[in-house]
Amino acid sequence: MYKVTDEKELRIFNSIWTTVWKEKGYETEGEHSDDSTKFIIYSGYKPSGTVEFKSYNKQSPINQVFPFFQLCADLKIGNVVEVDKMAILKEYRRTPDFGKLILLVFDYFMNEDIKYGIALIEPKLFRLLHMATGKAIQPVGSKLFYKGDYVVPVILNGEALNNTLKQLHHRLLNGLGFEEARKQA
Repeated sequence: MYKVTDEKELRIFNSIWTTVWKEKGYETEGEHSDDSTKFIIYSGYKPSGTVEFKSYNKQSPINQVFPFFQLCADLKIGNVVEVDKMAILKEYRRTPDFGKLILLVFDYFMNEDIKYGIALIEPKLFRLLHMATGKAIQPVGSKLFYKGDYVVPVILNGEALNNTLKQLHHRLLNGLGFEEARKQA
């Protein structure tokens, strides 16, 4: 997992998420660079996935798709990010790279002291993330049609993500395998 820091990495980042979005039937929104924090997930030396974290406020364009800002007072203050461009290339979806994506989100939230994340997530990805994180990711509305396919509006709770990670870590240290630890988290 590497933070995107130059134009070459930005091209790789854009290539991955646009490939996945086109495969899923979503319209791409253009390959632009902004002040967001972007990461590339690697499988060995091959890039396999992406995730982007954007600052969030009342004027964020995502509020035009779903009114996250109206949900609760906590989304109006504090460290809140939009989680965007979560994508794993098809050939890496049944590999440990999905776990790397989850760990990257955990790590970013903990290191940046993120209170909440908001996102529009493809329904199948939502189910997988929900199974992996328990109550740390919750739907906040019905699925809706956006840019060519359906998405689920969700909130990621930073504190719950941190607690889930601690529980998994504790159970793994006490001899449970990952699957058993995840089921108990």
